[in-house]
Amino acid sequence: FLLINMFYLNQISKKFEFPYKIYNTDAEFVNRVKKTWDNTQGNIGVLLNGTKGTGKTVTAKQICNNLNLPVILITIPYKGIPNFINDIQQDVIIFVDEFEKTYSDRDHSVLSIMDGALDNGFRKTFLLTTNELYINENMIQRPGRIRYLKTYKDLSIEVINEIVDDKLKYTGLKAVSSKKVFEEIMV
Repeated sequence: FLLINMFYLNQISKKFEFPYKIYNTDAEFVNRVKKTWDNTQGNIGVLLNGTKGTGKTVTAKQICNNLNLPVILITIPYKGIPNFINDIQQDVIIFVDEFEKTYSDRDHSVLSIMDGALDNGFRKTFLLTTNELYINENMIQRPGRIRYLKTYKDLSIEVINEIVDDKLKYTGLKAVSSKKVFEEIMV
């Protein structure tokens, strides 16, 4: 492990594993973030926002795997985190899942590191997920902070059907349920 400013990093694994089938992947978006990383300089930010269970965290993990950089997962708003991040002497990904639960709208502590005000010569990718677009507006006003804002809405009927086909134990119930839902929609 690595100790910096009374914080420490502990390697959990080399990459994110998916011991389950992934539905609704967005490989084109994941590849676009990688291409941006490869062809630009400075930090980049990605905000994945929307409905719970629609793939934001999975997409963020896929981006992490695709960029093949060390990932620092922030789960609580540690005091001094900008200086800690700035002290890291290599390119890294800063991943804050459910950002709005970790940082309040008034907490500007991450802004200085995102836009490069604290710059140690190494690049950072900031991956943030939110269920509601509850984030400081200053984070999305500059390209150096949030370059990509991707919104996730309800799953498509195709994805829902694929999940049902994979998970439904008694497949005969699918036709009955689908007919009932269709009838309720048409009323």
